[in-house]
Amino acid sequence: MKKQHLYHAYLLRCWQENDAKSDTPSWRFSLEGVRDKQRRGFADLDTLLEFLQQITQKELNHVNSSN
Repeated sequence: MKKQHLYHAYLLRCWQENDAKSDTPSWRFSLEGVRDKQRRGFADLDTLLEFLQQITQKELNHVNSSN
């Protein structure tokens, strides 16, 4: 049986924006899917990492359930 290789390819953009509530700039992030060109925005690094954990865990669960 051929082993299935799953991957995701994204263009990651990072930039700083001034927060209206404080003088400290905040980092913002977006991922754009290379295949589908869908762009997803993230207000902070934790949210970005949470998204990446969700999609990789979802794929891992899918692979494990098909074995």
